Amino acid sequence: MRIILICLLWMNSNILCTQDIISLIAGKDVEAKVIEISSEQVKYRLFEFPDGPIYVEEKSNIAKIEYSNGRVEWISEEAKEGIQKTDEEQDITTPEIEDINDSKDLLQNENFEESPDYLNAAEEELTKESAFRIGVFLGANGATGLYNYKNGPNPPVLSVLPAYSVGAMFNMKLSPGFSLESSLAYRLKGDRINMFKWIDKIEPPTTSGPWIILDTEGDGTIKTEIGYIEWSVTPVFELSSSARIGLGGYFASGIHGKEKSDYTISSYFEGELASRDEIKSTRDIEFVDILGTDDTDAVRYINRFDYGFTTFIGFGTMPWTVRLTASYGRQTWEPDNDLFGSGETPRETYHLTGMLSVHYWIKY
Repeated sequence: MRIILICLLWMNSNILCTQDIISLIAGKDVEAKVIEISSEQVKYRLFEFPDGPIYVEEKSNIAKIEYSNGRVEWISEEAKEGIQKTDEEQDITTPEIEDINDSKDLLQNENFEESPDYLNAAEEELTKESAFRIGVFLGANGATGLYNYKNGPNPPVLSVLPAYSVGAMFNMKLSPGFSLESSLAYRLKGDRINMFKWIDKIEPPTTSGPWIILDTEGDGTIKTEIGYIEWSVTPVFELSSSARIGLGGYFASGIHGKEKSDYTISSYFEGELASRDEIKSTRDIEFVDILGTDDTDAVRYINRFDYGFTTFIGFGTMPWTVRLTASYGRQTWEPDNDLFGSGETPRETYHLTGMLSVHYWIKY
């Protein structure tokens, strides 16, 4: 029990030692943390809101400041003289209270008649917490495709296309720990397929015992870049003053795209080069809304719309924050062509994108 009491006294002393008391000439005390004192003004934050706004009080309105280390600084000499005079004239006898209930009612009425300044400041802080924020961001993407090819081996997973995103954010803080955020962004997605890994899956080596008779190797990439205008809505939960998470959804519309092939396919017979084909081509991406269309040598057709889930974890304090974001597209970017009349789509490709972004809030 003795140890518990000592810990409580120590904690209480640590809490109190961080608090300054600003006594106003009007007779009110403000529990605060003094930040700066100039020749004419005193700047401070409310003790109850250490991350809140900075308030400014004219020295002419302040009687004294009691600092956390016990030092008292009189700002107004007139107030100091008035206090000393009042102390000398004050009768130290305690008046009799005839009725305890009457005194209780009197105290309650006095509390209702005049509220302390810090209650008004708390109300202002709540209003601030419900503020509408606007920000901008710039991010570096790592985009890839998740494949389901029903008529052949799938391309290798986690082949990454370096890309970028840029956009604006709109945040409405609904409570101290919760807000609703929306963003409008330009985002580049797609994939960068490693042909060495894919060709090895399409045409594995032909062997005879321990010897490789026929081997086909690929070298290079097929790069698909698709630009989208993306809109997202995300509920955001505050984990602390500098950490937050969000989970929501997005909807995007494609505006442009290219597919660039730059690779070689080499065939080896009993270790000797038999043939080598070099493929260098570029196809424009055209968007379709409903019906699938067969690709051509010059055009690759992609579904116009992309939608799915998005989540992030963010760190930092206003106005700068950093986020790690992941999004998964529920809409396949391949057109809906039947596989030999079976009603199945021969190729399904879904977006998976990770992003590291820096955000700056220009109003908060």
